[in-house]
Parts: sequence; structure tokens; C-alpha cells
Amino acid sequence: MNLATAIGEARQNSPDLQRAVSAVEEASWKRLEFASAHLPHLSAGLNQVLDTKYAYLGVYFGPAAVEFPSAMPSSTLDLQATWMIFDGLETLHAYQAADFNFQAAQADLKRADFLLEQSIRVRFFQALAAAELLQVANQNILTLEEHLAIANAGQRSGISTRFNVLRIEAQLEEAKAEKNLAEDNALITRKNLSQVMGLGEDERLLQGNLPVPDDKLVPADLKPALEERADIKAQDARQTGAEKAGAAAGGFWWPRLMLYADEEYYKYKAYDPAIIETPNFKSAYIVGARLQWNLFDGGASL
Repeated sequence: MNLATAIGEARQNSPDLQRAVSAVEEASWKRLEFASAHLPHLSAGLNQVLDTKYAYLGVYFGPAAVEFPSAMPSSTLDLQATWMIFDGLETLHAYQAADFNFQAAQADLKRADFLLEQSIRVRFFQALAAAELLQVANQNILTLEEHLAIANAGQRSGISTRFNVLRIEAQLEEAKAEKNLAEDNALITRKNLSQVMGLGEDERLLQGNLPVPDDKLVPADLKPALEERADIKAQDARQTGAEKAGAAAGGFWWPRLMLYADEEYYKYKAYDPAIIETPNFKSAYIVGARLQWNLFDGGASL
């Protein structure tokens, strides 16, 4: 498993990253929700009366009183179109607030991805370095064991002394202790890598080379640019979005102007002997403009 594979699997398994992706999608739909308020709305409705008993209204015609049934269509097909022309800029400010929140969500996603990638990168190289140090510790033990065998043979032949043997044995014991420490470090760093990747156990061998520090990669005049950090950008966008949301709430004080059109297809059924049944649908329509000014709503808009 190389570094790119580890980063890719971590992105798939990270709940924080998936949560940030969902937040971006939700913020994107919020923009459409507020933008749709200024688009024409078209609705249709169908109503079919199954049975009814009309109410009667008495009207005087001269000295006599005549009762008329308050008839209603038995079948109705209604088409209605509305278009909000002006709402005190409430929708515009609400859309701008949603757009800034969308930018903040994108910056949060970028920051979460950056932190995850850096966390995987650090733990991957820690695990890779620990594995290489374990190999070095094992090789060191093999080398010392070979030297110890040569020293024992030299002592038996009289070429070397007992001191040389004891010195190598002490080095070998120290090397074994370092190997145990290297094994623990290799196990811990690998578990840390698997944990960040969202995996329980992972026995795959790590592939890659350790990075070599290079001073040329770091500019001499490097300075922290906080305004370029994604989390700072997200906070700035949220602050601006909150200001736009406050401006949208101020649209309550302005009147609203809306155009509307309603066309209705209807026919009557003879639920009452005084009503003449219409065999075919008839049509009626209305077109107008509505100006509404909310003077007091119980303080809800405040």
C-alpha cells in the first residue's frame, strides 16, 4: 500500500469528510431554494364533488321572497401562476446569505480534506520509518551474532580475548532491547495509520520512500498568510452570510408586489333541481397584481 492508496481509502472512510461533503450539497440546494422565490410559480389543482346539499339564500323580489341555491361547480380544474416582483430584497439577501454559506461549506470541505491528507501523510511516513527501523534492528542483531560467533571462535583459538566476547554480548543485548522497542513502535504507528484510515486491522506492506528535507522547497521569505487558510475563509464567509441573513430579515418592513393569473375550467352537476347541469366544461380566468404590506405580525419578524 502506497501513500496515494492510503489517502484515497481514508477519504472514502472518513465520517468527517463525508459530513463536510453532505454540508456542501445541502448548502448548494439552499441557494436554489431561495432563488426559486423570484421565479414564476405554476400550480394545478383538480376538484371533484361526489355529493352535496346546497345552502339556500333568500332574496326579496318585490313583495315575495325567493330562495336560490348557493351552487358550486361539481368538477373544477384550476391552473394558477404567480410571480413575485418585489419583496423588499428579502429573497436577494437570503440568496446571498445562502451563497456565502455555500462558500463556507466548500472551504470547510477543503480544510477537512487537507487535514485528513496531512494526518495520513504524517502517520504513513511514521509507520514506514518505524518499519525500516525494525529492519535495521533485525539486521543489526544478525550482524552482532555473526561477530559474536567470530569472537568465540577467536577466543577458542587464542586470537582474541574474553573481553572482546563480553563486549559484543553487551552490544547484542542492547540491540535486542532496541529491536523490542522498534517492534512496539512499528505496531503502534501502523495501528495509528489504520485508525486514521478508518480501518480496524490492516496487514498490507507499506510501499514508498521517506521524504528527504530540502531547503530549496521552502522560500526564504516564507510568512504565514492566515487569509489564505480555508478555515479562515470559511469563517469570513459565514460572517458575511450572517450579515446578509440579517438584511433579509429587514425585508419585513417593505411591501410585496406579486402578479398572479388564475384560469379555471368547471362544470355543474344537477345536485339540486334548480341547477341546470352543464355537459361540457366552461372556463373563467382572472389576472391581476397584489400589493401586500405586513404592518404587524405579532412580533414574529422582529
